[in-house]
Amino acid sequence: MAKATTDLSPCLKPGACVSLSGQWELPQNFVRPIYDENRLNTALQALYPAVSNGLISIEHYHLLTTATQKIKKVMQSLETVQNWGLIHADLHEANYLFHNEQIRPIDFSRCGFGYYLYDIAQSIDHLIPQVRTSFFEGYQTIRNLPANYLQITEGFSIMASLEVFAFHANNPQQHQWLSDTVQYVAQKHVPKYLEDNSFLLDIY
Repeated sequence: MAKATTDLSPCLKPGACVSLSGQWELPQNFVRPIYDENRLNTALQALYPAVSNGLISIEHYHLLTTATQKIKKVMQSLETVQNWGLIHADLHEANYLFHNEQIRPIDFSRCGFGYYLYDIAQSIDHLIPQVRTSFFEGYQTIRNLPANYLQITEGFSIMASLEVFAFHANNPQQHQWLSDTVQYVAQKHVPKYLEDNSFLLDIY
């Protein structure tokens, strides 16, 4: 897993970014990644060779597959206008700077179109569980969240992990990390998610 931080300063920024992105008129021919069901399917498929290579077990891969099916159903239930738009998609402690006591996001290489709660999942995964509640509280001072935001964010947290796994699947230097982390997520996060038991506020 990525290194966790206790830094709460970005709690307000994602909500502010969402509010601004909703007002921004997109330039003509503006093309960016789309974080949707197709993206999720692609990540899952890209991870399968790790099963053939013995890096991860078929049982854990099946668990991740079941989780993606649930995540896709959640995606289909979200109201697109309120929950979808331009997102940073990689806003963690290495991708924002402080200037005049203000937070300035950097590195927009993953910026694209996706669910706002997916953007939150990307950020909150880098915070220790003890401060994640404060993140949500800070966010909601600027923008409201749906009633079941925690469960939705947990699904997107697993999606974010899958994308990282797929990215490193062909990198031999990351194979030990990949094997260990897939096992952790499959054992600690996925079963709770599938049983509708929250994990995001309790375990890293």
